[in-house]
Amino acid sequence: MKDNETIVCDPNKITREWLSQVLLERKVITSGAVTHISYTIIGTGKMGDNARLTLKYDSKANLQSPPQTIIAKLPAMDTAARSMASSSGAYAREVCFYDAEAKITSMHLPRVYYSAVNEAGDEFIILMEDLAPAEPGNQLIGETKDRASLAMIEAAKLHAAFWGAENLSADHITKPYESDAAEFGGALLKDAWPKFLARFRQGLSDECIAFGDQFTANYTSWVQRFSGDRTLIHCDFRSENILFIDNDGSSS
Repeated sequence: MKDNETIVCDPNKITREWLSQVLLERKVITSGAVTHISYTIIGTGKMGDNARLTLKYDSKANLQSPPQTIIAKLPAMDTAARSMASSSGAYAREVCFYDAEAKITSMHLPRVYYSAVNEAGDEFIILMEDLAPAEPGNQLIGETKDRASLAMIEAAKLHAAFWGAENLSADHITKPYESDAAEFGGALLKDAWPKFLARFRQGLSDECIAFGDQFTANYTSWVQRFSGDRTLIHCDFRSENILFIDNDGSSS
């Protein structure tokens, strides 16, 4: 968290001087400076925006093989999406994950060069490694069996690292069993499940449909009453939030 400090969260306000200072302080470069920045907005994020920064350096920095591109994760330009994300704590949670939890798991994650979020949680920035040529999947098209398998393996690495962990009590980690999030999630499921069935029933077995019916009907009480080991989960685990390179997957 950063208090009483301006958070640079607009790609147009990322200056050469500021970025040079950040990269030097975090030893991404050991000398020299950024001499040029250009950017393009990438991805299809709804709760936040992503910008690919293309950088040029002076000759001193170039000797250190600095990154030529960096990804900046930023608040959504859309005010409604930004308000929803910040009020739910989504921006603060992501910054805190990379600050505190990312180093604990072996799942494939980008290197983070810098992160900051204000106390209100509506301004944040994460500067991270550009994993190009990896590209996000598309949940409307779907994934191959190999890609889905790779994604599940990465998710398992996250779950395994935090299974029964004591630090799951941290303030920035959402605990649905201690809030009204369970009821909200149950309401969303009851609304979405019939629509999902209307579109995809032909591809589901009777057993799968029966499980979905039971899970949807009992989700709220199950979450609120569950007393077994808990772990950390992504909560938005879908193709657009996973980067793939051919048959190799990496979560972001």
